[in-house]
Amino acid sequence: MAVPTFCEYRGIKFLMYYEEGKHHLPHFHLLGKGIDVVFSLSGVLLEGLLPGQLERIISQWAKEHNIELGENWQRARSKISLLPIAPPR
Repeated sequence: MAVPTFCEYRGIKFLMYYEEGKHHLPHFHLLGKGIDVVFSLSGVLLEGLLPGQLERIISQWAKEHNIELGENWQRARSKISLLPIAPPR
């Protein structure tokens, strides 16, 4: 299954999908060279480790874009294409 990318930052892809019966907590994935983590839409790191300040940067970004992330989660649940979200600054 191709997982929709809605953002990219420093070579890290931000992905989101919904799988009925498997995903209960709204979340998104970050995948990149040596990075495979999961964050809640509110910016809490749920799985994996991030180097240096990256966890703080992504957590703050998620808090700032919580509404857009929530809208994309609903789109993913409805099998509708995700909207792009601006990357962290």
